[in-house]
Amino acid sequence: MEKRIQSFWRSLDTSGHMIVFMVIIFLGVQLQNWLFGASYSGVSLWALPKQSSEFLSRPWTLFTYGWIHLQPIHLVSNTIFVLGASRLFLHLFSPARWWHIWWVGSLTAGLLYILAGLVFPEHTGGYLVGASAGIMALIIYVCAYQPELPIRLFFGQIKLKYIGIALVVIDLIGLWGNLSGAQLAHLAGALVGLVYAINLRQGRDLTQWSFPRGRAQSRTPKSTLKKVYQSKSPKRSTIESNATQMANQRKIDAILDKISTSGYDALTPEEKNFLFQQGPDHV
Repeated sequence: MEKRIQSFWRSLDTSGHMIVFMVIIFLGVQLQNWLFGASYSGVSLWALPKQSSEFLSRPWTLFTYGWIHLQPIHLVSNTIFVLGASRLFLHLFSPARWWHIWWVGSLTAGLLYILAGLVFPEHTGGYLVGASAGIMALIIYVCAYQPELPIRLFFGQIKLKYIGIALVVIDLIGLWGNLSGAQLAHLAGALVGLVYAINLRQGRDLTQWSFPRGRAQSRTPKSTLKKVYQSKSPKRSTIESNATQMANQRKIDAILDKISTSGYDALTPEEKNFLFQQGPDHV
């Protein structure tokens, strides 16, 4: 049984690990609510309160609220968004970068939520829960890093930048006339993803401070997807090395042309795997 669990865990990618954590924590919170009732419920112990006085009595909620989902529909919707965010992100970037962006997006959203309670006291009260702020940071990060990259949805192809814009506009509309915690958190996460992506495109990798020094310094961030090749082959002659690099770069260019023409979903499993292996970031 233990070996099966270990095998299952190893078969999952980062998004799969996150979903497993979310489901386990959801079940744990439901059990806690059933055993202890409202006095020691998931909201009272783990959700992020907007009132600063209440937050100071439970400062750990800044780190726990992003894992708490109180209703099954909330859990399911965020699970779908996690899968959507990971589909392209983990083909371009590493799991370490995934976790960095998610955590910074979640923490920034939480801090802004508490600040909103101080600036707008008439809107104080309520609690923030859910992973969606961090997920929004992941989605906008990819959309801002490769805005012209087309992907295929059920109604046809659409460029990533339009998906990002649509998500932000929806939250702005939801925020209009109502200081909603969810929309505010989403916008904070979107801002984090945008800032990180813009800096990466300009050659500044804001995630490096969270990575081990040696591994971070051994990677030079790339500003566009067409500069993804980084040779990891053993030492060979200069001619052989250059020939291998040129061959791989031609294959990458052909894959990128195929994405531009037919969308990412048109790639074969071998092409997706090759693109992932040659990605700009293997931290």
